[in-house]
Amino acid sequence: MNCPCGASISGGCAYPEVPAVDRPDGCLKRRTSWTASDLLGAELPEPRVAVDGLFPEGLTFMAGAPKLGKAWLCLGLAIAVASGGRALGNIHVERGDVLYLALEDNARRLQDRLRLLLNGEAPPEGLHLELEWPRVRQRRRREAP
Repeated sequence: MNCPCGASISGGCAYPEVPAVDRPDGCLKRRTSWTASDLLGAELPEPRVAVDGLFPEGLTFMAGAPKLGKAWLCLGLAIAVASGGRALGNIHVERGDVLYLALEDNARRLQDRLRLLLNGEAPPEGLHLELEWPRVRQRRRREAP
């Protein structure tokens, strides 16, 4: 299978670190293998952030003692990112899709929290909520032929 840039999916790509939507040829492959010389010579974009100063774009785990407000903070930030605008009242955030794994919540509690945080506003389209998520071992077993 070939990427739109012409490289095989298992090989390199002409635009290794540029997001696919910004690539002139629509390349889908992200470069994951480098020589030390190639890496040192590459011009790489700055990492993107979901919430400046707090969360980079990508996977984020929140850990801490019980009852400190981690779930409230993360749900509020998830709403802010999915909506675009401001997080915590003054941090500008770019709109983006959010997958919120509420693995310690039930649907009723999450619904109550969403209603409070949204304060009558419509929920953002890009906010996806999951109360269960397969463990890596479970997912591998399901994907096996």
